Amino acid sequence: MPHLTVMTYNIRTGIGMDGVRDLERIAGVIRESAAVVVGLQEVDKGTTRSDGVDRVKVLAELLDMDYVFGPAYPHRGGFFGPAVLTALPILDKRLIPLPHKESNESRMAVWVRVQWEGREIIVINTHLEHADPEDRARQGAALAEIVAEAVQSAPTMLMGDLNARPSEVAVFTGIKAYLRDAYELAMERARGNGKADDLGEGFTFDSVRPYKRIDYVWLDPRLDLADEEDAFRIVPNQAS
Repeated sequence: MPHLTVMTYNIRTGIGMDGVRDLERIAGVIRESAAVVVGLQEVDKGTTRSDGVDRVKVLAELLDMDYVFGPAYPHRGGFFGPAVLTALPILDKRLIPLPHKESNESRMAVWVRVQWEGREIIVINTHLEHADPEDRARQGAALAEIVAEAVQSAPTMLMGDLNARPSEVAVFTGIKAYLRDAYELAMERARGNGKADDLGEGFTFDSVRPYKRIDYVWLDPRLDLADEEDAFRIVPNQAS
């Protein structure tokens, strides 16, 4: 069976753990992963803190990919939000605002239909509320509705920085009705092979000393995890 490599990556506007903003370095991490679909979070477009640069456009040019940017939140003369980078043909795209309180940042889901190996696949990437659990739960419920519609049309995957640990049931209950957590799939396989310790706890944040899992890839049952031991990987890097 052919393999489709995907990645979720919060790039923190391109700033590394050393405080240096370096999009070439971010592109290098993506290139090394061999991902052909990448969900990015914390992407700046035209903001003063990013010197007016359209950061996802620069990354797309460096990687020879196409992209869809979701201008979720107006910020310092531009916008801040999630994006999807892909080397696959884009057949359709949608920008779907998520519910939020007026006092919180606006959030958005980027919905992209791509073509791979003669099949159509829907990719949904997002970045949920970080500080308000009530808003985050409402956004998780909204995502479940988006996914419920998407799976009727094509095999679907959801990825992103959800700012929620796996125990935050209010965010994930609706999503679990349609999709499977790639880490949990990998863990089930690792337990069966007696290698659960090799996979670890799946912590994704922060890059220096990871202590919690808040970043996810969720898969439609029609999109199974590859059978290799390293099918699920957390790429160690400090580029973001």
